[in-house]
Parts: sequence; C-alpha cells; structure tokens
Amino acid sequence: MKWMLQALLPQLSLTAQAGELRMLTDNHPPLHFQQGPHMTGFAVEVVQALAQRSGDTVQLQPMLRALHDASQ
Repeated sequence: MKWMLQALLPQLSLTAQAGELRMLTDNHPPLHFQQGPHMTGFAVEVVQALAQRSGDTVQLQPMLRALHDASQ
C-alpha cells in the first residue's frame, strides 16, 4: 500500500492548478481599507504577494459589496 501512495503522489502534483481567491474584508486601517474604488493596506499587499507567488488570482472586495454578493 505504501508503494502505491509513493507512486501516485507525484502524479497528483502534476494536475494541481491555481485557483481564484476572493478576499472579503471591512475597513481596519492600516491592515486593509478602501481607498477610492480599491482595497489597500498591509494585509492586502501580503495577500496579493502570496497570490502572485503561488500563481493564483485574487479578487478584493470591500465588506458591503462582499455581503451583497454573498446574499445572491
């Protein structure tokens, strides 16, 4: 059984794909806050850097828009 896992595990990593991340947040300056139509702040920069490094895309939304989208 162990040899089967060792043989199949590398195959699983070949099919891994980047996904879309959605960051839903409210205003907590300086960590994350809305500046004009965009979210900005330290936490936003960290999430964007991690997404870029992993090959994922990230969608940032302020809290009111996130609540509206979640309710639909």
